[in-house]
This record gives sequence, structure tokens and C-alpha cells, in this order.
Amino acid sequence: MRAGSTLIEVMISCLILAILSIASTAYLGKANSMVANQRNRMSAVATANGYVEEIHATDWWNSSMTNQVPKNVNTTNTIRRTASCTWSTNVAAGVNNYVTNNGISMTVLTKIYCVDADGGVGTNCDCVGATVTVNYRPGQNDQVVRQTLAGAPW
Repeated sequence: MRAGSTLIEVMISCLILAILSIASTAYLGKANSMVANQRNRMSAVATANGYVEEIHATDWWNSSMTNQVPKNVNTTNTIRRTASCTWSTNVAAGVNNYVTNNGISMTVLTKIYCVDADGGVGTNCDCVGATVTVNYRPGQNDQVVRQTLAGAPW
């Protein structure tokens, strides 16, 4: 029976310890990245839901908003929330709102369209459909999309 360790045993133990410490550091870095991405995604979901709620709260059939709604079923208008929290179609196609939520800069693209729910009976536009797209990592394809129906004229 011998007492102590040989040099090779100590070197192998140190190598195993180094591999374990590198692996745990990499794991913690990846976990931190995933948590940050989920936090960004949750902020984007909250932003998209806020826009959807504002779309629901808008009276699309009053005199000031009627011109915002496309008259043709196959037409989509890009709308933009103004500083006074109203909607405007006076924007170039594809123009985004830039918002910051919880310190995260996001782009929001909101489109409205006419929905013919009864197959062309009566008025062509039975309600307003809307799509809200929030890109929470510009330059990446990380986005949240919410669709809703709002503003039925009855």
C-alpha cells in the first residue's frame, strides 16, 4: 500500500476539474443568454398586446377614423400610432413605430384590413382586422405577431 498520489494522477485530476469548470461556465453563459432572450420576448408580447388593446378601443367607424379603414377587402393599410396616441395612415408603406419597453428597443409594424365576414352581403367591410408585428431584436428574425378583429360597425 502506498501513501500519496503520483504526478500523473494529480495532472489528470486537474484536467478533469478544468473541463468541468469550463463546461459549467459555458452552461451558465448560455442559460443567461436564454433568460435575456425570454425577457425580451415577454416585453415584445406585452407591447403587441398593448397595441391590440388600443386597436380594440378605437372606434374605427367614427368620422375621423373611417378614412383609415380600407374600403376594398383585398387592401391593407399600414397604420402608425402617433405621439398623441391616435392612428394615422399618413405613413409610407412599411414604416414602423420604434418603441422602448423595459429598456428594449423594438420596431412595431401595424396593418389593418377590411374583413368581409358575410361573403359580400350588404357592406363589403363587416369589421376591421389588424396584424401587429413586434421585432424585438432588430437585425434578427425574432418577432411576435398578434392578429385580431375589431371595430365592427354594428
